[in-house]
Amino acid sequence: MYQDYPLETDRFKDAASGHTDTYAHRGLGGTDYHNFRFGRHADYNGFNILKDLKDIIDIQRPEHIITVTEFDQHADYATTARIVMDAINAVTATDPGYVPVLDKMMVWSTDPNAWPLQANPITYFTEPPGLAGTGLVWNNRISLDVPLSMQAINIINLKQQAIASHESQGGNKKFSANLHIRMNFSGRFL
Repeated sequence: MYQDYPLETDRFKDAASGHTDTYAHRGLGGTDYHNFRFGRHADYNGFNILKDLKDIIDIQRPEHIITVTEFDQHADYATTARIVMDAINAVTATDPGYVPVLDKMMVWSTDPNAWPLQANPITYFTEPPGLAGTGLVWNNRISLDVPLSMQAINIINLKQQAIASHESQGGNKKFSANLHIRMNFSGRFL
């Protein structure tokens, strides 16, 4: 949508739901961000995605922004990284004194069957295959340990329960073991 429908006049139609504009039923008074902020729903297009994210960054002025890397092999993640960087660049162009720290993480490497390895919460990640070709430096990452209670691969792991409870992650039936280990990685590439 971001790349193929970039103009304010473009209108993407979601094949599954038939929606052509933003909507929500929870949070922000039961509506989506664009409607909450501007009093109307936004057409699905790249222009409005960027507009909303620029608005959020401009209003909130976060010191740190965490996103995925543009080198992630999942198209949605790589596009998300581009949108975030475009929004940051647009805001900092109007206010050069605002310089947030941008932290990036990789979820899907060039070979998702090879990295990360089998879920093992007590083993640290190794360098993803293909990282050297991205300009990101493995030794410049920040790695954060999670509490022991979140390292267990079992039903009492609170983080795994939280991820599994989200419908977008497939609930309890999809990705839970795989996401558990992927979510333990946090990389800040300088």
